[in-house]
Amino acid sequence: MASENNGGKISESDVVSRETFSDGSQVVELKNGCLILFEPKTSNVLNFAEQPAPYDQPPPKPKPI
Repeated sequence: MASENNGGKISESDVVSRETFSDGSQVVELKNGCLILFEPKTSNVLNFAEQPAPYDQPPPKPKPI
């Protein structure tokens, strides 16, 4: 089941690409389109995922420059 919690571990079969940087941080792209940024120095994990566009709402107003 996709929503099942696997203890925060990522299966290597779900990984499309993994890039490791000189500071030890990693960017991992998953098959479902999510990007995960691992930063070992701060122990932060940030998840970035595409969000569906809210087609039932008007577009946001531009921000003034």
